[in-house]
Amino acid sequence: MAARRAHPSFSPTSRRHRDTGVCRPAMLARHSWAPVAQAVLWVSMSAMAWALPASSQAQSTQAAAAESRHRFDIPSGSLDQALGRFGRQSGEAISVNAALTAGLNSPGLRGSYTAGDALRRLLSGTGLQAVRDNNGEYTLRPLPVSKANGNVATLPAVTVLGTTETEAERLNPPLSVGSKTPLTQREIPNSVSVITQQQIMAQNATSVDDVLKYAPGVAVALANPNDTSYLVRGFPITAIQLDGVPTTIPSSGSATVADDIAMFDRVEVLRGPAGLFNGFGGDGGAVNLVRKRAPSAFAASADLSVGTYADHREQVDIGGPLNEAGTLRGRLVAVQHDQHLMQEGSWQRDQQVYGTLEADLTPTPT
Repeated sequence: MAARRAHPSFSPTSRRHRDTGVCRPAMLARHSWAPVAQAVLWVSMSAMAWALPASSQAQSTQAAAAESRHRFDIPSGSLDQALGRFGRQSGEAISVNAALTAGLNSPGLRGSYTAGDALRRLLSGTGLQAVRDNNGEYTLRPLPVSKANGNVATLPAVTVLGTTETEAERLNPPLSVGSKTPLTQREIPNSVSVITQQQIMAQNATSVDDVLKYAPGVAVALANPNDTSYLVRGFPITAIQLDGVPTTIPSSGSATVADDIAMFDRVEVLRGPAGLFNGFGGDGGAVNLVRKRAPSAFAASADLSVGTYADHREQVDIGGPLNEAGTLRGRLVAVQHDQHLMQEGSWQRDQQVYGTLEADLTPTPT
């Protein structure tokens, strides 16, 4: 039997190798999807490349719209109406909560502004702010507490006790010289002059004569230290008033009223026929001496002056509340004035003590 050599190509190993090759078609099938995947990837990238410029263009459009300037003509008034005009004139969308804008007013706006600047000006002082969202729409929201209050700390309430002279009272104080009831200078149809305590201190006046020397339209006729006459517009003043109350003390005896001005707060002079309004006074006018009253807060002062002819004057003025509630008040004024006269061995001494008490019998003065 002849031996037969097998060809190497027909070896079992070769056959197995060829048999295993039957799996190659599956590998070929797997690689056949690559062109499809590449095509899908290409389409997706193209779509993204097309969408990104569109999105950027939309954002750029919104940013441009936010930065563009508009012409506004919005009068001051209701905030709701101002926001409505803002929407119509700018074309911007704004969301408003009626509960936030109820009862609020806007200062208005005129000129060319961007939408953001215009809203900030319209909302000034309202405690609200406009916030722009991603869609380009504005929404009203309350300001944070720190911004609404301007970073200003709030202190506890402080109660101030006492009164002071206001500017209106100083320039136009109520007077009783021209009427039986206190009236302001505007309400008195006569020429009136008021020499206040501030003027008395500035002029260093120490007597009623010194004060009236500076009053316009008044002449002081000094016959002797104890006899002084006052003339207003050439007519003599027949009597002196105290706190608006007519007295029977003639002007020539004014030294018996008070030689010193220490007890008086101010002097009021009315020029013209005073009898037409209060039934008292001469043809020239009237002089009213207003005495000092007890202050509602403690106050004290002392004054010392020295002059020629051994002239020296001492004054003490102290007053304030006498109880804790302040319903009882008092004031004490004491003054002494000594001077030597021109005649050898003659001198003059004036001493004066004035006191007053005031009490509130009811919680209200009327």
